[in-house]
Amino acid sequence: MNKINDYFHKLLRKFMNTKISFKVMLGYICIVIIPTTLFSIVFQQQNHRALMQNYLDMEQHSLDLNCQNVNSKLHQICSVSDYFNSNLSVTNYLSKDYTTSESIYAYIKDLKGLYTYAVNVNDYVNNIIVYSNSNQVLTINNRLQNMANLSLDAKTIQQIQDTFNGIWIFEITDTNELLINYYSTIYSKNYDKKLGIIKIQVDSNLFSDSFSSVSQFVYKSDNFNFIYDRGVYETYNNSLSSGKNLVALDSSVQILNGSIIHIINPNKEFSYFNIKLIGIFILCFLILSFLYYFLFSAFTLRLLKLSSHMKGSHPDNLQHYRESSYQDEIGVLILSYNSMVDKINDLIHSVFVFELQKKDAEFYALYAQIQPHFLFNILENIHMSAEKHNDEETSTMIERLGKFMRYNLNKKPTPVEFLQELEHTRDYLDFYKYRMGDLLDIQIASFTEIEAVKCPCFTLQPIIENIFTHAQKNKTYLKISIFIKDGSIYNRSGDIVVEIKDNGYGMTKIELADLQTKLQQSDYESNKHIGLNNVNQRLLYFYGPEYGIKVSSKRNKGTVVTIFMKKTYSSSFEDA
Repeated sequence: MNKINDYFHKLLRKFMNTKISFKVMLGYICIVIIPTTLFSIVFQQQNHRALMQNYLDMEQHSLDLNCQNVNSKLHQICSVSDYFNSNLSVTNYLSKDYTTSESIYAYIKDLKGLYTYAVNVNDYVNNIIVYSNSNQVLTINNRLQNMANLSLDAKTIQQIQDTFNGIWIFEITDTNELLINYYSTIYSKNYDKKLGIIKIQVDSNLFSDSFSSVSQFVYKSDNFNFIYDRGVYETYNNSLSSGKNLVALDSSVQILNGSIIHIINPNKEFSYFNIKLIGIFILCFLILSFLYYFLFSAFTLRLLKLSSHMKGSHPDNLQHYRESSYQDEIGVLILSYNSMVDKINDLIHSVFVFELQKKDAEFYALYAQIQPHFLFNILENIHMSAEKHNDEETSTMIERLGKFMRYNLNKKPTPVEFLQELEHTRDYLDFYKYRMGDLLDIQIASFTEIEAVKCPCFTLQPIIENIFTHAQKNKTYLKISIFIKDGSIYNRSGDIVVEIKDNGYGMTKIELADLQTKLQQSDYESNKHIGLNNVNQRLLYFYGPEYGIKVSSKRNKGTVVTIFMKKTYSSSFEDA
């Protein structure tokens, strides 16, 4: 007894440790699917006889409709003969009611149009030939011929002429093709004289198209029998096979005085129906299972996503769990988690701001050791001396150097206009342009409005400085591009994106991964200059955790540094 209890508790513990979604699905299978399936099978077996009779009635009804369809199509073909009988051009021409070549031409023209219309108006009429009783009537190619050319025996011809409604003649060729011809007598306009016989050649697809739902049927009449089996016609002389499980369904085709017989094996045919029925039940159960699973996942999946988000959160960069706001218990749990994240981030932010302020103090201590006004006066004197001696290149270089140093020494760690930062970077690049000449190619272009954009000072220059420090190895020609784009192309509306690209030495995958790891670290490394990590941390603090720097690079292909910034100005950096 104790072993049974231990086994039960182990099984229960294993079940409780499984995911909630699995428990929901298992419960649905045991409680809904299995009982309903068993009930469906029992119900189907109890109603088998009624379903069988419904199936036979349905097959008989389908056969009757197909035969009615054939009968209708054959009546339409017969109406073509009536059309010729009622046409004066046909009767007059067969009566030799012409005297001049003009009248002959007019009749032939009318007859050609009549033939073309009669063949085109009915899809199953392949050809029409009229045979004249008089040998004196002029023939028209293969459309109007003498009675001597009709390939029927005299008895059959006499039978056609004695029958007012015409007769149908079937024939199976050596290639198992079915030939269907309709023969009818053409009378004079007063119906007092027999002028000839019209032969209408009918497309055998009339039967196969009408009975496309069955693969095999038998046609029986007093004059001709044939069997159709999967596109092949054969003469049928044997009696119908019989058996315990076979049922012969028949329906008449009145215009032919014959009938179509369709032999089926209900048990065999109905077995497929049973399989389909079971398949439909299974499909319905699967759909219901999916819906049931989806409904329960509406809350279990939310819990799983929240759990995954909490496991994947980095201690140095806790982020909100973003979800549409709902007022249920899970929504309250998410709100509590986000509130906790805000408090933790505030504590981390306080420490981070303190470290920034400490670094800024050290930065200003270094600035204080330099006498900027003295340097500016010296540079201005050199600038004036160069202009006095007409040395424009030296004058321009000194002027740009003064402007560059004034930006470096006078700017505080407060937000600056992005246009000023871009102009400062352009001056920095010009110094290298003077030294490298054609070996340096610089492209700066903006594709969006940037007049209102603000950023931390010294955002772009450190990145350009890294290019000349690291990217120029073994490179005689260096190309640097700075493109400012609208954030909407990155699905970041309200932002701008700055791409700084070079064709330099690049980095290996290991070096790139190491750099990306350092960029994710929040510690403020002590350097003698403002490096990539410092710039990235300033951007994160200035704009928020969704902004900053991303780097992509390949060895000998170059490096792309992408900076994500806001178009709108936030004062948090300045206030700190």
